[in-house]
Amino acid sequence: MKCRRRRQQLTTGLASLRKARSVVENAFGILASPWWIYNHRIEGDPATVDKIIKATVCHHNYLKKSETCNGP
Repeated sequence: MKCRRRRQQLTTGLASLRKARSVVENAFGILASPWWIYNHRIEGDPATVDKIIKATVCHHNYLKKSETCNGP
C-alpha cells in the first residue's frame, strides 16, 4: 500500500517537473528567437550576463505591451 502511494507521488512529481521544464523551454524559445545573443554561449562576467538577460526580458515585455496597446 505504501509503495503504491510513494510511486504515485513520484509519478506526479515527475510530471510536474516535465511540465515546468516544457514551460521554461518554450519561454526561452520565444525570448531567443528575436535576439541572436541567445543562439550562442554567452561568455563574460556573470553580473554582465545577468544584466544582458534582464535587459532583453524587459525589452521583450515592452515590445509585447506596446504591440498590444497599438494593435496589429
